[in-house]
Amino acid sequence: MSKKYEQNKKDLDFWLEAIKSVTPLADKKYKSKKDVFSEKNIKKTIPQKEQLTFHASSSWKPKRIDNFFRGKIPGLDRSTSENLRKGKIKIEGRLDLHGYGYDDAKNTVEQFVEDAYFSDKRCVLIITGKGGVKFLKTSSGIIKQSLPAWINQGNLKNMILGFSIAKPKDGGDGAFYVLLRRKK
Repeated sequence: MSKKYEQNKKDLDFWLEAIKSVTPLADKKYKSKKDVFSEKNIKKTIPQKEQLTFHASSSWKPKRIDNFFRGKIPGLDRSTSENLRKGKIKIEGRLDLHGYGYDDAKNTVEQFVEDAYFSDKRCVLIITGKGGVKFLKTSSGIIKQSLPAWINQGNLKNMILGFSIAKPKDGGDGAFYVLLRRKK
């Protein structure tokens, strides 16, 4: 027998001896990571009013957000739009949402944008993270997907001129530049 095999056998014997005295916890139902991050459970974390549904019979077709990021931002002149997209506008505030839950992230974004607007900041960076759950093969996180909708609603919509996915040096696909209006 090889030394490696002998060592592995010793380790296994030791492990089996160690767990002989272990008793399982009674009546506890533990979920595997796969269960916790199942599509059913993830959908539960988004409040019902935030879930967007589209009916196939509807004649209205939603615009893809991807197109909004790549082209000219409506309401902005071309040079400002390009400067925002290229990350050339000075970032005056940063918000990192790593570790936040959906509701906390939404409230924090609203407060952060309002504070930045009333502090006369022009451009802020909101870092959502790339998100996604690898073993479920989801493409991106809930917060990242929801941010464009959040900043296009209510009071925030009136404070923001435009937004764009950040350059890699500032967070890439996991971050957004947000250009704020000037106070009147």
